[in-house]
Amino acid sequence: IGYDSTPHFRLVSAEIFDKYPLAGNDTYSCIVVLSGQGEFLWEGSSGRIIQGETYFLPASMSEMVIRNTSQNPLIIIRCFPPK
Repeated sequence: IGYDSTPHFRLVSAEIFDKYPLAGNDTYSCIVVLSGQGEFLWEGSSGRIIQGETYFLPASMSEMVIRNTSQNPLIIIRCFPPK
Protein backbone atom coordinates (compact mmCIF):
# COMPACT_ATOMS: atom_id res chain seq x y z
CA ILE A 1 0.00 0.00 0.00
CA GLY A 2 1.58 3.26 -1.08
CA TYR A 3 1.05 6.96 -0.57
CA ASP A 4 -0.76 7.00 -3.92
CA SER A 5 -3.48 4.83 -2.30
CA THR A 6 -3.68 6.78 0.98
CA PRO A 7 -1.74 9.75 2.38
CA HIS A 8 -2.02 8.34 5.92
CA PHE A 9 0.62 5.61 5.75
CA ARG A 10 2.69 3.36 3.52
CA LEU A 11 3.18 -0.38 3.94
CA VAL A 12 5.72 -2.69 2.28
CA SER A 13 5.74 -6.47 2.67
CA ALA A 14 8.68 -8.81 2.11
CA GLU A 15 9.24 -12.55 2.05
CA ILE A 16 12.90 -13.04 3.00
CA PHE A 17 14.80 -16.20 2.13
CA ASP A 18 18.35 -14.93 2.79
CA LYS A 19 19.09 -11.21 3.31
CA TYR A 20 16.97 -8.09 2.89
CA PRO A 21 18.59 -4.62 2.96
CA LEU A 22 16.83 -1.78 4.77
CA ALA A 23 17.90 1.72 3.84
CA GLY A 24 17.30 4.67 6.11
CA ASN A 25 14.98 7.24 4.58
CA ASP A 26 14.93 10.05 7.16
CA THR A 27 11.67 8.89 8.74
CA TYR A 28 10.82 6.33 11.38
CA SER A 29 9.17 3.01 10.55
CA CYS A 30 8.03 -0.21 12.22
CA ILE A 31 8.76 -3.80 11.28
CA VAL A 32 6.13 -6.44 12.10
CA VAL A 33 7.29 -10.06 11.86
CA LEU A 34 4.41 -12.14 10.53
CA SER A 35 6.27 -15.46 10.43
CA GLY A 36 9.73 -16.91 10.83
CA GLN A 37 12.78 -15.68 12.67
CA GLY A 38 15.95 -13.84 11.84
CA GLU A 39 18.18 -11.02 12.92
CA PHE A 40 18.89 -7.37 12.28
CA LEU A 41 22.51 -6.66 11.27
CA TRP A 42 23.89 -3.11 11.56
CA GLU A 43 27.28 -1.47 12.11
CA GLY A 44 28.92 -4.62 13.51
CA SER A 45 25.98 -5.43 15.80
CA SER A 46 23.02 -7.76 15.60
CA GLY A 47 19.66 -8.34 17.25
CA ARG A 48 17.28 -11.28 17.07
CA ILE A 49 13.80 -10.89 15.55
CA ILE A 50 10.95 -13.37 15.99
CA GLN A 51 7.42 -13.99 14.80
CA GLY A 52 4.72 -11.90 16.47
CA GLU A 53 7.02 -9.06 17.50
CA THR A 54 7.06 -5.44 16.31
CA TYR A 55 10.27 -3.40 16.08
CA PHE A 56 10.63 0.39 15.89
CA LEU A 57 13.28 1.75 13.51
CA PRO A 58 14.26 5.36 14.29
CA ALA A 59 14.61 8.03 11.62
CA SER A 60 18.34 8.23 12.43
CA MET A 61 18.88 4.63 11.28
CA SER A 62 21.40 4.41 8.49
CA GLU A 63 21.67 1.07 6.73
CA MET A 64 20.58 -2.26 8.17
CA VAL A 65 20.06 -5.80 6.88
CA ILE A 66 17.51 -8.38 7.95
CA ARG A 67 18.83 -11.94 7.67
CA ASN A 68 16.64 -15.04 7.78
CA THR A 69 18.00 -17.60 10.25
CA SER A 70 15.52 -20.41 9.64
CA GLN A 71 14.62 -22.88 6.90
CA ASN A 72 11.24 -21.20 6.28
CA PRO A 73 10.73 -17.75 4.76
CA LEU A 74 10.82 -14.76 7.11
CA ILE A 75 7.75 -12.66 6.32
CA ILE A 76 7.63 -9.03 7.46
CA ILE A 77 5.72 -5.85 6.85
CA ARG A 78 7.31 -2.41 7.21
CA CYS A 79 4.98 0.46 8.08
CA PHE A 80 5.75 4.13 7.45
CA PRO A 81 4.02 7.22 8.89
CA PRO A 82 2.01 9.81 6.92
CA LYS A 83 3.91 11.90 4.40
